Amino acid sequence: MSGLLSTATLLIQGSDSRQRLDPHSGVNHYLCRPRPDPDILKLGSSTATTISQCGFDIADEMRNRMADTCRNRPPESVFREQARRICRELRDCLELNESTSIELTESGTDTHRRAVCSVLARAKQEELLVLMVEAAETGRGVPEALRAASSVVDGGRVRCHEIAIRDTDGAPLPVAAVDAAVTAQAEQAMQGGEHLLLVMVDQSKSGCVAPSLSCGLDLQKRYPGRIHLLLDGCQFRFSARTLNRYLEHGVMVAITGSKFLAGPSFSGALLWPNSEPVTMPATDPGLLIRWQVALEALRELSMLNDRKICEFLERCGQAIGQRLTQDPVFEPLATPAIIRQKTDSLTRWDDLPTIFPFRLRLHSARGEPSTYASYNDAMTIYRTLQQGDAPRVQLGRPILAGRNRKGQPNGALRLCISAPMLTDAIARQQQSSIIAQCMLALDRISTDLEAWHEHFDS
Repeated sequence: MSGLLSTATLLIQGSDSRQRLDPHSGVNHYLCRPRPDPDILKLGSSTATTISQCGFDIADEMRNRMADTCRNRPPESVFREQARRICRELRDCLELNESTSIELTESGTDTHRRAVCSVLARAKQEELLVLMVEAAETGRGVPEALRAASSVVDGGRVRCHEIAIRDTDGAPLPVAAVDAAVTAQAEQAMQGGEHLLLVMVDQSKSGCVAPSLSCGLDLQKRYPGRIHLLLDGCQFRFSARTLNRYLEHGVMVAITGSKFLAGPSFSGALLWPNSEPVTMPATDPGLLIRWQVALEALRELSMLNDRKICEFLERCGQAIGQRLTQDPVFEPLATPAIIRQKTDSLTRWDDLPTIFPFRLRLHSARGEPSTYASYNDAMTIYRTLQQGDAPRVQLGRPILAGRNRKGQPNGALRLCISAPMLTDAIARQQQSSIIAQCMLALDRISTDLEAWHEHFDS
């Protein structure tokens, strides 16, 4: 073999410190290992998913194929060729037209940074306001990364303003209210002579779509050349049809292969509508094999029948919702219905929720009113679930969900349905098994909550 690192090492190769393994536990920032862990229930695709045996085999096969080719060709040439192939296959799977360019990036945060640099360069403007959904619902490191983009473009300065999509109790704000807040901030920026990058999200960490596409398009029409649109689609919980609708409106789209597609962490892509082909930089082999795993999941998803996906998601969502509503230790975190622009009234699979956030209800032994587990409590449960005896459970990392009566931020866990789970449910006829796994995970949470109750700080 050539000098390529092992498959497990390549899967965590990159510049982001969150990929590094803890020397004692052997897991990364997201508590994932770079090797298969068949005994864990993988229900955390809104954050990260431990690689499956099938996924590892795909990565291993590609790593070995590149290593063989590198014996006779310069590695950089081999990696560029593979990057172009992955982009071609992504284009085919997503039914993209030839005017859409694809740029592979290390992460969702990197896609945002690339978009900001592009807008700064095109606008030739010293001031750029990035108006985005609150970072707690997208990515906490995104604002800092975007402000740092200023150093890449001479003379540019970026400031970020976050728009709330939930109130202080954790309830979702009406879309009209979010749109109004966005419009007010945008008009203020226009009066100040700034350029604006509006970052919409489909979907957020809790499954929200905001602000509306019509809001962004209206602002862009009113201020041509000064308002630019980016869709944070990093969860990638929408169909090729929905994706192409955004691109047809000239919206840049950021996606990843590591959320809904359940590929290894740190595989992003920025889709540029109506663009000249992006010059593909030398790409590291770790990024390539991570995308290859995600690409296989996308290919399998694209072969499923839309109606059958809808039927399963309705059945699964009903079972999860009923359990979260009826069990006194859980409370579902309300999420608005997913509403997108479309030309018909048919329900499609990406109209249905695949992220189910919920708070943990703690009952006082002293007769005081119950309260919700704090964010720290939820994080304790999140970590504990992935340890100890079976069933070990991997959920979405806790998100902020209002505040409890002590003023502490509440935490909400997230049970998520991934693309590979849909493939297992439909193509491999494992619907009942998938739903049973979700119920088993909620059983484990309920048990752990009882055992840890006295240690919580709520």
